[in-house]
Amino acid sequence: MAEPVDSPDVSASWVAPAVRTDGQAAVLKIPMPRLEGEQEIDGLRFWAGDPVVRLLEHNDTSAAMLLEHCVPGTSLRESSDDVQDHMRDLSRPSTGDVLLGTDVHAGNVLRAEREPWLVIDPKPFIGDSAYDATQHLISCRERVAADPERTIEQFAALLDVDARRVRAWLFARLAAEPRDLWSESSLRLARVLQP
Repeated sequence: MAEPVDSPDVSASWVAPAVRTDGQAAVLKIPMPRLEGEQEIDGLRFWAGDPVVRLLEHNDTSAAMLLEHCVPGTSLRESSDDVQDHMRDLSRPSTGDVLLGTDVHAGNVLRAEREPWLVIDPKPFIGDSAYDATQHLISCRERVAADPERTIEQFAALLDVDARRVRAWLFARLAAEPRDLWSESSLRLARVLQP
């Protein structure tokens, strides 16, 4: 049996390489039960591989998933900041609510053969398109804290969303984190973003 994936970005699931009976490489993902993942299978079916990994098989009872294996599978987090911010295809701005990925950050985007980059761990919710920018920005706390206006405005421009709304959502998410999860970097960033 292959060793499970061990990475700071794998925190709410057990993930391991797998091989299907036809020899196709795949990834087995068994998520922990939690609110943010309740609709993951439905979201993967809806997106049907665009711009996310393909759902090959699943079990509705356990929520276990057999997913497309990204080759080479290098994380977007290993790229430069400018490349990490190039996610405009992942946000679909509109005047109303849209389907969000919510957990899209550089650690959850892998290089693949079928598409240059695929999202591997979307957490679908319906909401404000500006909200989707926050997960990536939270993963770049130090960069955002160093130059919040420029970083937020650049990223909002890439996604074609309102930078003021991105900033407001980012502050709201940081302020809403349970106190036992607050870190010095999240507190510093919240103070910088405070309205």
